[in-house]
Amino acid sequence: MHSNCNLSANTPIQGLGKATRRGIKKCPKCGTYNGTRKSFCKNKQCLVALKPKDNLFDFDAVKLVTGTVRQVYSVRVKDTISEFRGFVQLPLNMHSDVALCFVDSCQRSFDNSILMCHEEGREKGADAEMCCHINLALKSQAMAKPIAFSSEILSKLKIPYEIKNTLQLLASDTDSPLVQRVSNDVMAVKCQVTPKQPLGYLHFTFIKGRSKTYETYSCNCTEFLASGMCDKRAKHKCIHYYACFVALSSDRHCSEEFSCFLNNGVNSKNRLLRSLSPKIKQAISAEIRNKKITTILTNHVIKRPNVLNKKDNGNHLNKLLIHRCKKIVPKIYPIEIKLLNEPPSVKNNNSAVNWSFLDWLGFVTECLNRTMQFINCGIVNSQVFYIPENFYMAFKERIPVTYNEQKTEIGSVFFSIMNVNHVKEIFDTQRVKLRIAKKFIHNDLNGYVEYDENNENEANNTQYHPSFIFFLNVGPSTVDESDNCNNPFVIEWLRNVCPLTQIGQLKIQYKYGKKSI
Repeated sequence: MHSNCNLSANTPIQGLGKATRRGIKKCPKCGTYNGTRKSFCKNKQCLVALKPKDNLFDFDAVKLVTGTVRQVYSVRVKDTISEFRGFVQLPLNMHSDVALCFVDSCQRSFDNSILMCHEEGREKGADAEMCCHINLALKSQAMAKPIAFSSEILSKLKIPYEIKNTLQLLASDTDSPLVQRVSNDVMAVKCQVTPKQPLGYLHFTFIKGRSKTYETYSCNCTEFLASGMCDKRAKHKCIHYYACFVALSSDRHCSEEFSCFLNNGVNSKNRLLRSLSPKIKQAISAEIRNKKITTILTNHVIKRPNVLNKKDNGNHLNKLLIHRCKKIVPKIYPIEIKLLNEPPSVKNNNSAVNWSFLDWLGFVTECLNRTMQFINCGIVNSQVFYIPENFYMAFKERIPVTYNEQKTEIGSVFFSIMNVNHVKEIFDTQRVKLRIAKKFIHNDLNGYVEYDENNENEANNTQYHPSFIFFLNVGPSTVDESDNCNNPFVIEWLRNVCPLTQIGQLKIQYKYGKKSI
């Protein structure tokens, strides 16, 4: 009896069988055992992802690594079926109400709300103006995953030198990565600051095919939207395509995940050789070297068939047609006919019909003055003109030398004028002067009408009616009630729209503001 008690005390747990590894799994990289609920390996030197990749980047808002004090977030738009994202910028002080939303479909976006005139009696609280995208950014604690960019891989690509140089300059900033992953299918790529991408970032989306692998892509840049270069057969891609291609090739895990996209490659001629392994390449080359040439010996003489080739056959048919036409068509001899008492020909004097540069500039100034209306307040007004290149060169000389010429991704150049007096100097002519301000008063019958200082009746009644100044909003000197940021007067030139006649496109963008008196 005593021995049985000692036996049970030495082995308190009996009948459980052999120990198993249920509830743990081995890391495929370092071999460390982790729990099945672990998302990343507990080995700090490994930190490999253990969960399925579909759950790694399932965040509505992700903060980008900007390397500056700016807080830029990539926010998912939930009212769309596909993976569509926009950007949100939060202020340094969270108690401030100057958070900016750059989602195109949002009513409080940077273009639709911040730059619009505020209505009277509208709430100005931060909670009333805050949209759902800004709320998602405020609640988010997720960070984007930077992807390394290898200069060696970039140097090996057969792409234009200008693209290589631009990518090298963008990637030279070590604090801010060139490519960051914000979701499973979307990358945030650094780009040049443009009116469409004011934060200097855009989204590059990968699209899965029938094989559930990433095959095609979509980019938010102007060049891609204008030409639709997602086709694999396209020779030239946008610069952000090459940025993502180099970044994915530089990372081992991303190169495996996006192998189908990378196999399509920049150069389609080497697509097959890249997809083959080194062993298969050696086997193919050995088979070609060892291949024997088989000859057939025969005593019969093979005569060459008397058949005309395609070129000779076509010439023979043409000769037959000409010979038959000569038999059918009669011979016609030319007869010289002279008119008696022929009146002298009146030449059209085209030299009298011309349009000078100053006449054209006066027309442009008049078009700008006609857009100074109350309905155009707070919105981006655009004027497009198609002119010869020599007109643009003369127009460019009127721009002050303090403004540098900047380039866009589509090949056009633009100037950002930040002083309203400089704008007036550019467009003023002897015939037409540029109007930079108007005064409006409220009329009980017609609403807001333009105030005429020469009219004595209006001058006597202005003190009893609400009035405001409507002006060209350019630079820091012209800030209205609803727009507290510097608005540039943009002059963009795209040359060789019609290369034979050397006609280009001149695009002018500007805004109007108002201020109560």
